[in-house]
Amino acid sequence: PELEISYQLSNSISVYTNLSYSSLPVAKISNGLLKPEIENGLEIGIETEFLNDRFSATLYLYDGTQRNVTLINASDPELEVLVEKQSSQDIGLEIVGEITPGWNAIVYYAYTKARIAQSPQFPVNSQVPNVASHNGGFWTTYEIQAGALQGLGFGSGTLAIAQVILRIVLNYQAIGKPI
Repeated sequence: PELEISYQLSNSISVYTNLSYSSLPVAKISNGLLKPEIENGLEIGIETEFLNDRFSATLYLYDGTQRNVTLINASDPELEVLVEKQSSQDIGLEIVGEITPGWNAIVYYAYTKARIAQSPQFPVNSQVPNVASHNGGFWTTYEIQAGALQGLGFGSGTLAIAQVILRIVLNYQAIGKPI
C-alpha cells in the first residue's frame, strides 16, 4: 500500500510526501524457504509548472529500506545469497515538457546511494550490486499534428549510468562458509 499527501503552495508549486510498503514472497534460497522481501519507503518532493504550464519539474528525496533481499552469488550463479537489510537514499530531478505542439521531452537525473546494511556474507556498507550511483537520461517524442499521417508518433532517447558494481564475489571454503 501507499499513502500520498500533497499540498498546493501556489497555482504552480506543490509539495508532497509518499509512504510506501510492499511485501513480495521469495520462492527459495539454497533449498530453504525465506521470509518475504519487504520494502518501506518515504519520498518527499516539490513539483512546479512553468512556461505557461507547458513544462513541469519535480525534485525529490527518497529513503528506503529493503529486508530479506536475495542476490545472485557471482562465484556460483546457481546460488542466491541473502542480504538481510539494504538501504537506499536518492535525490532526483525530472523535467517534462511540450517543446512545441506534438514534440515532448523528458530530462532526468538521479543520484542513488544503495548500501548493504546487514548481511552475514556481504561487507556492510558496500554498494548494492546492479544499482547505479548516477543515472540520467533524455527522451523525446513527436506526434504528427495534421495531414494524412496525423497521430503517427515516434520517439527516441538515451540513458546514461555511472558507478555500477555488477557483482560482489564471495569466496567459499569446502564447508560452504565465506572466507
